[in-house]
Amino acid sequence: MSHARPRGYYSQSYLEARNRVWVLEWNTRANLPLQNRNLYEMRIDYDSHTNYGYEVNYLLFNYLVYFQQKNNVNLGGFSPRI
Repeated sequence: MSHARPRGYYSQSYLEARNRVWVLEWNTRANLPLQNRNLYEMRIDYDSHTNYGYEVNYLLFNYLVYFQQKNNVNLGGFSPRI
């Protein structure tokens, strides 16, 4: 398992692009009635038209990378690497 890059390493637009794709797939899986319930217990409320700022995007990005690596899953679009 790798460690998170320091704040400022990635641009906000980089983080937002990955978060958009990963959250969309996360929410798709969370909506499946009987599948993946143990991993995706609830939806992530992330609106791609809202400016959450750098800190929220940084924390969400790092959580989603950790989640994918820890559970050996891929939420699609981008490789979960730091």
